[in-house]
Amino acid sequence: MSFDLVVFRKDATLPTRSDFESWYATQSQWSETHNYDDPVMSHQSLKSWFMEMIETFPAKVGPYAFSNPTGDYVTNYTIGRDLIYASFQTVKAQEAYKKSLLLAEKYQLGFFDVMVKNGDIMFPDENGKLKKIDNPGSINSIELVNNPQFHPPSFEDPVVPLKRPVSVIIAMILLCLKLLASISLILMYAVVSKMDPGDNAVLRGVKQGFDKTFGGEGSDTAYALGYLAGTLFIPVILTISDLICVYNRKFVGSIVLTSVLIVVDCAGGIPFIPVIVLILLLIAPSRKYLQQKINKNV
Repeated sequence: MSFDLVVFRKDATLPTRSDFESWYATQSQWSETHNYDDPVMSHQSLKSWFMEMIETFPAKVGPYAFSNPTGDYVTNYTIGRDLIYASFQTVKAQEAYKKSLLLAEKYQLGFFDVMVKNGDIMFPDENGKLKKIDNPGSINSIELVNNPQFHPPSFEDPVVPLKRPVSVIIAMILLCLKLLASISLILMYAVVSKMDPGDNAVLRGVKQGFDKTFGGEGSDTAYALGYLAGTLFIPVILTISDLICVYNRKFVGSIVLTSVLIVVDCAGGIPFIPVIVLILLLIAPSRKYLQQKINKNV
């Protein structure tokens, strides 16, 4: 259960209810290509509002969160480029409402009372004071909370997809290519070994290369194919497991499996792909993404 409010950049939308509601419906799809727990991409006025708000209402997640945030003041902020959706604890509703409104006026932001139907939408006027754009006649959320009959609604925090950084996407592509190459090698030999190279020098060279590497000169096809599959079996399993760990945001598992893959590949050549994958997984955006815990904000 939470008490929710929205502040937004005043120039992001027109000051009419229909325009604002249409704009807000688009914004609340949370489709921007960044994580929604950091104001780094936000307009400066929103950054200023956020930095002063967390002095009283500390962030639950993100780079400005405490290591183990607890208490009635802990707040979940969903931070976009042009708006911030703040989910406070209901016991601090009145204080949160006053503080949010005060700072919205200080930093010349718009304010939206999102919890009630036809909630107040406020824009700064020519004197910098927050004014309602209309008078829909509904009570505001504080009047609702102060009502003795009030039972806090069970609001879910906005469900925001966690964006994969480019480094993680590249790492996953490389692992997929490695997996594809290993399987293709087995299938290729299964096909080539049954072909008569005749006068085709390229095909003859490929076949002899496979035989020499995996079967030994004169070995039968079944033995060579089995040896090839056995040689690649462990890397294939490791690569699949590594992909699963990266996909499920398991930082330790991803690093351990990639490191083991490097060691295994060293036995058969240069571990080019897993070394690059390890570097990609260890850089800051990847670490942050892989260490992000799955919660209702993700």
